[in-house]
Amino acid sequence: MSKREYKQNFSKFIFYTFFIIIITLIILSKLTIKNECVKTQLKIEDLHKLQISNSNIVKELQSNKDFLMSEDHISNFLSNQMLVVAPETLLIHIK
Repeated sequence: MSKREYKQNFSKFIFYTFFIIIITLIILSKLTIKNECVKTQLKIEDLHKLQISNSNIVKELQSNKDFLMSEDHISNFLSNQMLVVAPETLLIHIK
């Protein structure tokens, strides 16, 4: 084998090795980015579900607050402890 053939074979080997390394890095990068995208999408979906859940809790608490602040509930709750007295009307006759 001559030096020229040896140099050509060596350069082909180097080219082939770099080609394989670059292709491997590209594939690994693509898979890594894809996995990150999937993880991020799952986190977004979880956060959306959590937001809906928290929104429902807030609506329920608001409904409870409205019920507890209602006049009917307060009067029913205090009916045993207080008597509701209606003011008497005052009639004035002018002659």
